[in-house]
Amino acid sequence: MEIVNNGICLQEKEISDRCAVCRSKLVMCVYRYQSKKLKKVIRCKKCQTATWIK
Repeated sequence: MEIVNNGICLQEKEISDRCAVCRSKLVMCVYRYQSKKLKKVIRCKKCQTATWIK
């Protein structure tokens, strides 16, 4: 389990898209926060860039 910005990562899935910075594969993560809201994030584990999905 991974904690990022006070949210707990519930699920990770590797997607076919590549990072624009380092060209490694991206991962879609679902995070749960204390407010019990779920947020989806597309992130690169290698260079630590991330984008929130609304």
